[in-house]
Amino acid sequence: WAQFAFDHPSFMALDMSGQLYTCGTHSGHSANNWEAKLSPTLLDAFNGENIVRIAKGSGNASFAITSEGKLYSWGDNNQLSLGRANDNSMHPGMHQ
Repeated sequence: WAQFAFDHPSFMALDMSGQLYTCGTHSGHSANNWEAKLSPTLLDAFNGENIVRIAKGSGNASFAITSEGKLYSWGDNNQLSLGRANDNSMHPGMHQ
């Protein structure tokens, strides 16, 4: 594994090839639900882009940066923690 990012009640793990995995409660983002995942599950939502950095924010907000510098965020947009107004998306969305 290249990097881990934790919050309660979930975590993300980035592998050496730039693939992102999620695990725990509230980690079923790719299926547009909030299922508990008991083992790391591939988050296949980046159209094959290489992820190089990940982070967890407050209120189940998650972030990923690609090798080309694109920023993606998803999760709870409580107090605009995703950096996108009026967007409370469980699917990763790219910042323009």
